[in-house]
Amino acid sequence: MKHTGLKILIAVSVLICATDCLSERDAKKAREPKMDEILKKGNENEELTALRKLTKKGKWVEYPGNPILVPGNEGEWDNWNLATANVLKVGDTYHMYFEAGSKGVIDYQIGHATSEDGIHWIKDPANPVIPFGDAGEWDDMETWDPFVIYEDGLFKMWYGGTTLINDKRDFQIGYASSKDGINFDMRRKISNYPKGNMGDMHVVHDEKSEKYDMYHLDRNTKNRSLFRAESSNETEFDFENAELITLEGEEENGYRCPHVFIDNGKWYMYYGFKRKSRAGYACSEDGLHWKAINTSVFEGDDAEILKMADKLYLMYFCPPEYELGHKPGCDIRVAVFKGTLDEL
Repeated sequence: MKHTGLKILIAVSVLICATDCLSERDAKKAREPKMDEILKKGNENEELTALRKLTKKGKWVEYPGNPILVPGNEGEWDNWNLATANVLKVGDTYHMYFEAGSKGVIDYQIGHATSEDGIHWIKDPANPVIPFGDAGEWDDMETWDPFVIYEDGLFKMWYGGTTLINDKRDFQIGYASSKDGINFDMRRKISNYPKGNMGDMHVVHDEKSEKYDMYHLDRNTKNRSLFRAESSNETEFDFENAELITLEGEEENGYRCPHVFIDNGKWYMYYGFKRKSRAGYACSEDGLHWKAINTSVFEGDDAEILKMADKLYLMYFCPPEYELGHKPGCDIRVAVFKGTLDEL
């Protein structure tokens, strides 16, 4: 009987101790800030540490809180879908420019959102920041494919515009600039492409050559090829003498949606396909002749890369099931990579 009582006393003591340990552990866990909370705080060091914890060696990893930007509510200008996100950081603020519509791929306009950490975004109440042009203008039906860089104290945007010519949609490229990233002035067409059938613009200001390189899709060519046009300034691109992009190691034609950038003196390009649902990446020594390094580095569309810090990158993309934003409900998502791009 005494032994039984002793056993019970020991068991109760162990249970109390275990309960206390668990309670202390749970309390400690509860006190630890969650990944999402860290990212919302605005402490840059903690944010970067949190993002690095999401990563896996040699892989892009989707942010578990995706999507980061979604279509608007019923009746709003962007309630059908969002697509083609372009992101840059100016000062302490991240800026995202995107195309969106309310009726399908027929009434796109360009919107703007801001973020303190590149993950949590607030849409601009002034949206759309590049609305339809006035009746009769080259962009009076749609504005789309925004690409923005910040230099000389200006947000410099290249974008696509649509109008009707002889009852056919005409797609051209325009340029606009802004001091605050919201109010864009000097909107004008800078291309006069035959049959008006171009898109997927991306611009690199190559400091070494002191030229602007515009990568773009020419839908008039047999395989809808990518070209590079050069200019000594923001607007006078020589489209007539644009050079064909070559991509060694990519077996399929029709690659598009180029995102080209220079990192540590090396040229990188992410590219995709309309209905292949894969992003590939390539490298180049001159920005014209490319070699595919990984033809299926990530499953997503219209990949846009942002360098957050040394060996830390974000990729903004559209989910592959929406075919480059051509289906309703498309949203914007993000993935994280830690390491050097050559490790992919």
